[in-house]
Amino acid sequence: MHRSILRLASLTLLPASAIAQRRAPIVEALRESARDYGERVVLVADAMPANRYSFRATATQLAFGGVASRLAERNDYLCGAITGLRAPSSERFTDSATKPSIVARLAGTFRTCEETLAQIDGARLGDTITIDVRNERLGLAKPRTRAAAAAFLIGYWAESYAQLSQYLRLTGQVPPVPCDGEIEKNCASGENLCTETARGFDASRFILSDSGYSVRSDGRGPYERGAGNVIVTYAGRAAVMVLGETRRDGTSRSIRVDLSRPVRGGGGVPLGIVVDDHDLEVGAQMLMEPDFRQHTVTEIPIGATVRAAQADVQFHINGVIHSLQMGPQPGGHCFSDGANKSGLGTSQATITRRDATTWEVDLPPGSVGR
Repeated sequence: MHRSILRLASLTLLPASAIAQRRAPIVEALRESARDYGERVVLVADAMPANRYSFRATATQLAFGGVASRLAERNDYLCGAITGLRAPSSERFTDSATKPSIVARLAGTFRTCEETLAQIDGARLGDTITIDVRNERLGLAKPRTRAAAAAFLIGYWAESYAQLSQYLRLTGQVPPVPCDGEIEKNCASGENLCTETARGFDASRFILSDSGYSVRSDGRGPYERGAGNVIVTYAGRAAVMVLGETRRDGTSRSIRVDLSRPVRGGGGVPLGIVVDDHDLEVGAQMLMEPDFRQHTVTEIPIGATVRAAQADVQFHINGVIHSLQMGPQPGGHCFSDGANKSGLGTSQATITRRDATTWEVDLPPGSVGR
């Protein structure tokens, strides 16, 4: 559990007219772009495994780490040149730069850009400056106005983000993006990036064990689709059950999640047994391939057992949605605005197909989830 702390600094309030005089629309656009692209770029840089920072799409292109390092260096130079408020750093990355140092520098340069761009006077946008980011500097660079340099910088951010995202996709991952939607929607309202290889079907019921497991039923038998608040029981890309809004007629079903045994040394604290009855999901998925083609549980031969790439349960603690996940495939991987928290280090569930219409998902005692 994380504790949120709100720190308030001293504020100076200016009349709206004074702010309007100082900030031109392009300054506001540049500042907002620094924040938006900064969030996206840092998420992508953090999502790429450290051992894949040397990945490159072709032999002649920069590696992922090289693209990220160059962006951090040019951020510092370009924002300093456009604002004239900060001297660019002389620090340069070497080929041995680590992922943590690159990610930290990226976050810092975008944060500094946003802060300094908020101070630039709109009246100075017509000033002429010279910026030079050419790899081969033959002759003098063409002078341009600060406004033109600002437009160039936004385009450079867009180009760099697109390249880093494409590299991440080529290594089999969905680029995460900031989630601006309701947390109750699980940050999964964006574009669905997964496709099924075969059609699934609506199952008639979903069964959770009554005892012996950390995720248990409410003791009232199978969850029947359409009964109470059970809105989904499905066998396809995932074997899944979804509970909707709580019903006032007392027919709502619930689940129980035992959080009384945190992993030793993991920093967690016992939370007892959490009971939840609305807007939640329990499910398990098979492997998602690098081209985002998702296998379905209907492809498992009868009598066969496969390892689940992802098993998770989403539920509320004190009104806030949480996800308990097991398996290497990150939650939210199918959506462009999914959280994509890594599942590395957790246990993998198994999915066994008992017969034509029955699948069993299991995790052995001592399994670890995040």
